[in-house]
Amino acid sequence: MKYIAITIGPIYKSITLAKKTREIWGASYLFSYLMEQFLKPFKDREFIVPHLDNRLFEDKRSVGLFPDRAIFKATNDGDKEEFDEHIQKVLDDLAKNSPLDKEFVKNYFQINTIEVSLKENENIIKTIMPYLDTAELFYKVGQYDENRLIEFLRNNNSYLKKRAFTNEEQKRGFASLPEIALYDLLDSTDIKEYFKHKLDEEESVYEAPEYKDKIKPYHKYIAIVNADGDNMG
Repeated sequence: MKYIAITIGPIYKSITLAKKTREIWGASYLFSYLMEQFLKPFKDREFIVPHLDNRLFEDKRSVGLFPDRAIFKATNDGDKEEFDEHIQKVLDDLAKNSPLDKEFVKNYFQINTIEVSLKENENIIKTIMPYLDTAELFYKVGQYDENRLIEFLRNNNSYLKKRAFTNEEQKRGFASLPEIALYDLLDSTDIKEYFKHKLDEEESVYEAPEYKDKIKPYHKYIAIVNADGDNMG
């Protein structure tokens, strides 16, 4: 039995480009979006990972739900070629709908697909995952003048945001780090209005004279808590 697997990236490299919460969202959502588009024509195949529900392809969601790896059962000898051709079409569409030109898309994104023949009693995931690990090690060095991905992530009107959120109010979708840190002041001041007009310079709120008496030293910090009670990740 033949299985087709895919891994996409570079996720860590892309996430580290982000400096604002909306950029982190954009990097995460972008890779989920790409995987969704790659798998969409094959959604009726037998998937080993991830667990696919047709609603994932229909609902408008503000978070990315698709992982960076997938494995599904091939139904004929031409599946791998068909899959690769569709992936290229999705990447071409990304270049058409974003500031990322075709050459940058081609060189930046690390898309690896493999086809593996397995015996009936073999553990599919345990056998195929090492192949994907190896594929990821062969990182191609992108030949481009500048990394334009950050420009794309900073675009507050990108087609990804329009796709993810249902109305104008939600298009921003996520608070900036200063908004999170200043949460307890949002209702007692007009800081909300300040942020609306300072979308690209939220940090300037700390220097604004009208809030000098309100903002305390702890308002410059947030805490990220990672809890895993059952050790299942």
